[in-house]
Amino acid sequence: MSTLKKTFDEVGRPDVIVALGYGPELPVYGRARALWDFYISHFPNLTYIICRTTNELSCGEVYHNGHDLLVGTGRPTHNKSETEHGYSKTGVWSVAENIAQINSQLAVYRYLLRRMNKPFYVCHSTITSVVDFRALFSIIKSLPRSGVFAGMPGRINSPGDYQGMSFVCGTNCLFTSDVIELILDRFDPQSLHNNIPQDANISYMLRDIDRVPLPYFSFVKPRSPATDLDNIGKITRMMLDGGHYHFRVKTTSDQMDLAKREDVDPWIMFEIMRAILGYEAAPNSAIGLKQRLLKSLGTASGVSMAAYEKNFFSEPRDFPLTDEEAETIFPTLQSAT
Repeated sequence: MSTLKKTFDEVGRPDVIVALGYGPELPVYGRARALWDFYISHFPNLTYIICRTTNELSCGEVYHNGHDLLVGTGRPTHNKSETEHGYSKTGVWSVAENIAQINSQLAVYRYLLRRMNKPFYVCHSTITSVVDFRALFSIIKSLPRSGVFAGMPGRINSPGDYQGMSFVCGTNCLFTSDVIELILDRFDPQSLHNNIPQDANISYMLRDIDRVPLPYFSFVKPRSPATDLDNIGKITRMMLDGGHYHFRVKTTSDQMDLAKREDVDPWIMFEIMRAILGYEAAPNSAIGLKQRLLKSLGTASGVSMAAYEKNFFSEPRDFPLTDEEAETIFPTLQSAT
């Protein structure tokens, strides 16, 4: 067995489950799922589920079919209002879509609490991300067994209760099982807070819980699938060296008339996967980047950040979070085209 293959085979713990989620809103999600089936097969000892909704089950009902966890909505996949005003058309989740997402996520949590032995960790990732699980598991090893609410932080500037509140982005969030129990205990189906996006809603329910910042790197630059993918692997390898392990792909290629997102982003994901699968793991780099992210937030404790952190991203940041930033900081990463 090669040393490199051994590092993938060793990934996995009985108290950690990875949950990948996607829906029918955009064609890119189906193509990304096919890539994940290929990629995740390289981690044979990883425990994971792939969550997707179905209108063939009642609301909150779940059915585990292999690695697919089907979550019932009890409603049409797309009603007329969502087709005209929902995420697939506007890029913004409608109120009805938000509530459906929240209900589906809570159903997944209830399922995991029934299935898993406590305590455990749940790692969320979107289907249009690529994760080097070797580094992620090194970070988990450094975390406590309870009270963990972690992920890339953002800030809400809406008035009222949300003003200045940090939230954990749903792209790469990480919970311990006791925090999941807290979410379920605090959820109020009649609350007006359910009208906001799912990750912000959960962050509001956990507004008394400190957040542990975890980084992710975004490929956002508009690209053409035919001519502008030559530097993806090079960027990925340099970011892996710098400690990045979660790569989010969400370009605006279609808005720039280069190609539809479903014809660009999967190719970017494939190049990221190729780079990771040929990369010797450097887990200490990921832990180091986690600490650099925390430092850049200017937190008072130096360990985590409060929900209403006054000094949010108040310190200089010496590492890139997007491909556009990376190409600006490191000109050698710029595409040859």
